[in-house]
Amino acid sequence: MKVTIKDIAKQAGVSIATVSHVINSTRYVSPELVEKINTIIKKSAYKKDTYYKIRVGKMSAIALLVPGLEDYILLADVLSRYFSQAGFTLSISVTNDDINTEKFLLTTLLSNKSVGGIILVPAANNSEYYNTILNRSIPFVLAGRHFPDNRIDSVTTDYEAALYKITTYLLQCGHERIGLVTEKKEFSTSVEQILGYHRALIAYGIDYRQEMVMTVNSNQGDLTKQQIFRFCKQEKPSAIVSGANWITPRILQLLDDLGLEYPKQLSFIGAGNKGWTELIDPPITTMEENYEAMGAAISSQILDKIRGGSAQANSRKIQANFLLRKSTRLIGKGPFGGEAISMDALTLSEKEQDALRKGHFKVCISFHYDNSAWTRLHENGIRDTLEKYGIRILAVTDAHFNPDLQITQLEGLRMQKPDAIIAIPADDIKTAAKFKELAKETKLIFISSIPAGMTADEYASCISVNEREYGYNAGVLLGEYFKNRTGIQVGFINHGADFRGTHLRDSVAEQVIREDYPSIEIAAVEDFYQIERTYDVCKKMIAEHPNIKGLYISWDRPALQAIRALKELGREDIAIITFDLDREIALHFAQGDIVQGLVIQQPYAQGTAVALATLKALLEQGGYKYIGISPYVVQKNKLLKAWEDIFHAPAPEELKNAMAHNFT
Repeated sequence: MKVTIKDIAKQAGVSIATVSHVINSTRYVSPELVEKINTIIKKSAYKKDTYYKIRVGKMSAIALLVPGLEDYILLADVLSRYFSQAGFTLSISVTNDDINTEKFLLTTLLSNKSVGGIILVPAANNSEYYNTILNRSIPFVLAGRHFPDNRIDSVTTDYEAALYKITTYLLQCGHERIGLVTEKKEFSTSVEQILGYHRALIAYGIDYRQEMVMTVNSNQGDLTKQQIFRFCKQEKPSAIVSGANWITPRILQLLDDLGLEYPKQLSFIGAGNKGWTELIDPPITTMEENYEAMGAAISSQILDKIRGGSAQANSRKIQANFLLRKSTRLIGKGPFGGEAISMDALTLSEKEQDALRKGHFKVCISFHYDNSAWTRLHENGIRDTLEKYGIRILAVTDAHFNPDLQITQLEGLRMQKPDAIIAIPADDIKTAAKFKELAKETKLIFISSIPAGMTADEYASCISVNEREYGYNAGVLLGEYFKNRTGIQVGFINHGADFRGTHLRDSVAEQVIREDYPSIEIAAVEDFYQIERTYDVCKKMIAEHPNIKGLYISWDRPALQAIRALKELGREDIAIITFDLDREIALHFAQGDIVQGLVIQQPYAQGTAVALATLKALLEQGGYKYIGISPYVVQKNKLLKAWEDIFHAPAPEELKNAMAHNFT
């Protein structure tokens, strides 16, 4: 025979109401009576699933308890939709992450028999706190946070995986001092985020430091300007990651109060599904909870329990979305590991300008490349800046990528006794001995690369496009072009000569595809050593790997050789991602003809930086060993603007006509 609440009351010698209050925790009962009644219940055949009875009907409610409305409004919207379809309404209560408020709200809900289930973002830090609810048959699911013992159903974001991915991305960008600001460490969200963050650092051989992690309460007043100021001043992070929705706008506000710009001075990655994160300038890279998937999983668990499904606890983790925007920067590394200095640091005081004009300094330039618009812009940037301060340019030579010719030219420049030589080595190894000789007699300012074996005290400065960022952007262009397709093979045609900058660029692009786009197979990697050889390298690669659909090529001139080969093979279906901007490659890009992505240097700006570094060297000022210039990613529909930005002149008519034909 079924044991009823009346039977329990009779055995205990109390009223039915008293037993009900003990079972439902709806009124105070003395500890002695509570213990007596619970002992009788345990020894009897009274079923746990009769503790709580709900009247499920078309007007029954599912209760959602959250710390604050703003951060969970999207989840509430998804849940409301699912529950409405099942004949339930959704009620929302705010706990402010306060345990006492949460307890009051839960007690009220438990006494309301029209509540069909409870969804809770818990404020407590252990499951024991919720034993009263667990002792009922009411469907109960945790959202966003969970407990290690997994006694309670839960649906959460996989925060460990999310922070591992975010931290890995920043490490790939050259960041090593990465700060994490997350919620108080008792919450599972924080614990898992720190685990993912820690695991990524270890994978890259970087020590985990507790000082780089700041944990704060969900009361916004707990995160202050003084805290962020001390954190930035003492720990000097190059990037900060927000671990919670409410933390994101607070950090942005505090950075603004402190006059710290992102990503120029500090890279920043936010959290949350806020529409404004992509509308502000610059838009913020974010980790976003997949509330659609979370809502579907939570509603499924609640409805399954209402319909008499399994009583066994079920914990699910949902993958977060990582949306890459423009709030982070890649950190270039110099040949000796130092961080790249911004061009903005190369300022001259009036006193320094006067000293330069009175110094009667002489400079020579040794280029390594064939004549091109890029070459002229580079030289113009150097000339315009040097001549403004009265610096005389004695000679400009061009080695046409021939290291032996460059060595001969350098000897001729040496005889003119310049105060400084600006040079791009034609080969980092073959020209090294000659540059080491010159280092004893004049100041050396290198562009893009430093000859092998040279020490930091043998040259004044090296100025380069941020090669890591250069390669990363190209890898992303290639990956994004194919990311929604399956069975894709690509090939890499890299610069084979000993040139550190290009090698770094090529290797980073390859790393991006292998690590961030695992569905894309790199079928072949080949080197060219002379530009003209790219034609044969490309033909051979496609013959051996006919399923290749995309090619990465080190820069535009070898890419043009590859295009010639592909056209002869009738393989204009292959997409090329490459670098630099000139008339011919721009036309291919505008026509949608094989070239599908361009990342370019800013040659005039780079030349200006070279000249400023030279001026600093002539003034005997050190500390400018490596200066990085960010590359320019060309959007196809903004090709004409890119041309004007880079060349400081209107685009040629044939390029305008090609754009008009393809984009109108």
